[in-house]
Amino acid sequence: MKKTALRLLNFILLPVFAAVLGAVLLTAVYMLPAGKIHLHVSESVETLEREGDYPTVPGIFETRTQLDNLTDCLMLYKALYRGKGTPLSDAMNIPSYYVKGTDREVDLLKMNLEPAQNKKLTIMNYARYWHGYLLFLKPALLFFNYMEIRGLLAIFQLSLLAVTALLLYRRCGAAGLLPLLGAVLVINPFAAALSLQYTCTYVIALLGAASIAWLGGRTRWLPYIFLCIGVLEAFFDLLTYPLVSLGLPLGVYLMVRGRSDEPGSGLTGSLFLRELCSIAGFSVLWVFGYGSMWALKWLTGSLILRRNVLADAMNAVAFRTGGEYANLDLSIKNAININMWHIKGSVLTVFLLLTLVTWTVILFLRIRKHTLRIDAAGALCAAALGFFPIVWFAVLRNHSVIHNYFTYKNLAVSVLAFPLFLYRLFPGNSRP
Repeated sequence: MKKTALRLLNFILLPVFAAVLGAVLLTAVYMLPAGKIHLHVSESVETLEREGDYPTVPGIFETRTQLDNLTDCLMLYKALYRGKGTPLSDAMNIPSYYVKGTDREVDLLKMNLEPAQNKKLTIMNYARYWHGYLLFLKPALLFFNYMEIRGLLAIFQLSLLAVTALLLYRRCGAAGLLPLLGAVLVINPFAAALSLQYTCTYVIALLGAASIAWLGGRTRWLPYIFLCIGVLEAFFDLLTYPLVSLGLPLGVYLMVRGRSDEPGSGLTGSLFLRELCSIAGFSVLWVFGYGSMWALKWLTGSLILRRNVLADAMNAVAFRTGGEYANLDLSIKNAININMWHIKGSVLTVFLLLTLVTWTVILFLRIRKHTLRIDAAGALCAAALGFFPIVWFAVLRNHSVIHNYFTYKNLAVSVLAFPLFLYRLFPGNSRP
């Protein structure tokens, strides 16, 4: 009983500690000198002007390579702002200069570079988000411009993906790599590397997946891992495709637990209720970490800034979950359909065919060796994971329709669930 109470207390205190630490670190980066940041942002304007708000990287299916330079401009001028308040108030407000009616975000970026030349500028605060990305973006801009930061992101993300794949292969074999491959194809690593906006969730999801692949499916740290993932997602991300940061680690957990050489797993109906409860419990912890970190920003912002940040956030929540917008069809059906449209194409077809061919070979070999087993209960857990994005789109249908050009990446969870379903349905040794 005491251990349970202590664990619950830890779950509650962890987001509080993270919020305090986040506020302190954001305050610290607002003390950085602005000169070099101004120089490197200035060097970045030409690239952003040339590419436009939503450029696409040449590829097989261009909607999956669409970047969000518009939000990247916002992130850059938030990092650029030198501030007229205290570092703490600026860290809570996340201010920048703004002119109503500006057509392009890159024009706002240029105005923030030379605010003295425009007398119509007002201050725009964005206090309901943490903007945790500034912990890395502001220091990076002391040394690098936008294009150089993209290059560094590409190297870091590729290295992290390679480490995650290696850890997963060592735990689950080649078949265990298929769910990761499916998720990465939907997210598109090229788009993630070239867009600051898409980076945070992708990196957090890979870190979570790598941690679980490294520690295994029975570590006592799993609840804390999922809680921390939710906290980090709320702190760093600007509400892009957060569900991937839950779905990919959950998928890896189910793969690690699905190995026949993992004690107590791999038998028909084995641990079904325990696994189902684990999935539900880890999801609840992620939601708690995610939601509490948001709430702590609104509450601390209200207290420090002495204005009602919470009311502004509640209005945004009400709008994102069902508000009307520009005569768009914001029904649940349309939210699902418009996001599904983005993943139709040859890339996904090739992946599904690859999955089926791979598993046909695996099953043939297992039948020949008389090692074929069926775990329907484990497969049902994997199938349940595939419906998570549908629930997400239903709850956040406004956001999922308006920003469908990146919210569809949440469907990476559904795509990874297909090979995961086969992996759990036919459990075997880590290398078939």
